[in-house]
Amino acid sequence: MSDAPAKNTLMFPLMIVIAVLALALIMIVREPGLAWMFGLAAIFLPGCWILIEKLRFAYPLSEKRLEERALIRRSIGLAALMIAVALGMTVIYTSGLAWVTDQFEQRSTGIVFAMLLIVVGNIMPKTPVPLSDDPSASTQRQAQMRTTGVFMVVSGLLYGLVWVFAPLDLAKPLSLGALFLGVALMMLRMVLLARPRA
Repeated sequence: MSDAPAKNTLMFPLMIVIAVLALALIMIVREPGLAWMFGLAAIFLPGCWILIEKLRFAYPLSEKRLEERALIRRSIGLAALMIAVALGMTVIYTSGLAWVTDQFEQRSTGIVFAMLLIVVGNIMPKTPVPLSDDPSASTQRQAQMRTTGVFMVVSGLLYGLVWVFAPLDLAKPLSLGALFLGVALMMLRMVLLARPRA
């Protein structure tokens, strides 16, 4: 079996994890008193990833196991992306630049979080579901992934619009309301999808 698919699933999470390590190192140098926190942020995901790869996936891998590993690697990459964005924003906020005001910090954090929701929501429906012995179960899981993705994108758009246009004192409750509404509608849709069809 070719190593190309394995390399394709490896590069994205590996690059993001390396970015997390680099950003965490910058913050450890800049804020030595919080080195433990940034160090934990740097090693947590790589540690989990190594454990999962070693304990769950014994070689040789079947096609089903390869798909499961690709899904886990993609999830690790997305989780690392969120940590990298948070660390990157922290690096900017602690840079001492004059234009980094409290308002800029709050609004930019909200907008970046909204963009993450939209990106992850776009990726989820395109994520292959691991093979199953029951084709209907795979179809149902794919439908759930599509539903989750759609509601993440809609929630992200509403969340971002609130942080761009709403007054700062209303932005937090309105953005949380947008998230809660999106989650509630998503859960309702999930329940409807899980109901057995007549």
